[in-house]
Amino acid sequence: MYAWWGYFFTIGGNYIEHYGIMRMKDKNGIYESIGQIHSWNSISSEIFFKIQRHSDHHVASFRPYQILRRYDHVPWYPFQFIACFWVGIIPPFWFYCINPRCDAIRDIQLGKKDNPTCYDNYSALTKHDAWIKKVVWVYMFALTVLFGYFSFFSTTFKTF
Repeated sequence: MYAWWGYFFTIGGNYIEHYGIMRMKDKNGIYESIGQIHSWNSISSEIFFKIQRHSDHHVASFRPYQILRRYDHVPWYPFQFIACFWVGIIPPFWFYCINPRCDAIRDIQLGKKDNPTCYDNYSALTKHDAWIKKVVWVYMFALTVLFGYFSFFSTTFKTF
């Protein structure tokens, strides 16, 4: 059971950290080198320390964990990694929240500059981005209340 949870979190984390970002091919059909734009960064928390430096890990995989650099012009999720994980549990909700950002990144890679969707950490949020952020926080609040109820008040999961 413990191994299954470890596998679940490892695969889920890898899915979230690389979702929807594609490497382009050149005229010879060879993929471009992995760079800063090929992974998502996320707001750090107490649970996932320094996950916001994921892009530097891709650029300089030899760099020790303690000195990874932070980039603001690379893909960023608008909420913490744990919220991304819980949103990813419901695929249609995940696609609704993240696909516009993936489209904006793809447009940047193709040289189109007219997509207003925020994908990085320094651009202003669009109305859609702000709406998604609010919806995700309401969802996380509901999960907190639900888990809190089952943890403290429900006799269903009590073992003593």
